[in-house]
Amino acid sequence: MGWQGNAREITLGMLFKKMYCRKCGTKLVRKASKRIVNKGDDEFELCVQIYRRSRLLPICMSSCTLTTYTYLCPKCEIETTYEQQCQIAKRQRQLKRKILDVE
Repeated sequence: MGWQGNAREITLGMLFKKMYCRKCGTKLVRKASKRIVNKGDDEFELCVQIYRRSRLLPICMSSCTLTTYTYLCPKCEIETTYEQQCQIAKRQRQLKRKILDVE
């Protein structure tokens, strides 16, 4: 029986870039989703990699609480990933408007 680790994965762009909803133009907020990953699961290796990047050793770690972040519109409650929102933001810059037509 080992200890339970905590790992957070967030891209740097989510911390500094302002993103806007494609339907209503509202500024998006970050939403954290947590899940427990046990040793032997496919995503457990991601926890181990995050710990190694932060120079902590995951010795005897039996499970890990993995926190990932997505964007959420407070009005529409539409949830998007960072990669999807980058594509939307690129389209918003090209058309020079925040609200895009429904595609």
